[in-house]
Amino acid sequence: MEGRSGSGTQIQIGGNLDQGRGKLHLASPGKGDRSTTSREAEEALLRRSEDWTAALYSLMTQNVDAELSILLAALSNLEREVISVLSQNTYDTAFSR
Repeated sequence: MEGRSGSGTQIQIGGNLDQGRGKLHLASPGKGDRSTTSREAEEALLRRSEDWTAALYSLMTQNVDAELSILLAALSNLEREVISVLSQNTYDTAFSR
């Protein structure tokens, strides 16, 4: 995502959400011409970017946890069915002799 804010400062937000890391790159066409105010604004944007990335990572983790819960429930049901079939086969084999 790209945006532009006053006096030619370019903002790019990106990151690897799988690892919960986000980056905010701030570049200005001039060298060393940033004022204290723009530095403070950049730091505030960086903090917001980190908060946003952490929130997205948390949401992704919660979705994975929900999917894992569904998978574990399905495996539990499958385990019960396998035990039932094995028990029935053992019972049938024991009495067929």
